[in-house]
Amino acid sequence: MKSKLESMLLSTLRESIEKDQLLRNLEENFYEFKIFSNVDSISLVSILIDFEGKIQDELGVTVLISSERAMSARGPFYNVESLLKFTQELIDEETQ
Repeated sequence: MKSKLESMLLSTLRESIEKDQLLRNLEENFYEFKIFSNVDSISLVSILIDFEGKIQDELGVTVLISSERAMSARGPFYNVESLLKFTQELIDEETQ
């Protein structure tokens, strides 16, 4: 399931990022791509909503990534790797 999540997040980020340089950075350093410092707050919310929707549609699991828990957790929006890890934890909790 990890590669499926990675694919969904990459697709979501590609759809949301418009600057060529950011897209190159995303492609070259996917796991280390710093989401929080490369997108504005409105784009971040849009990315999270789209990602949640893809998870629901493709995996049949409802997760709320942009929750109070995420805001209090240590940096799940810092980079792609931390967002994938946090999302996987949410999915694991929902499917147990």
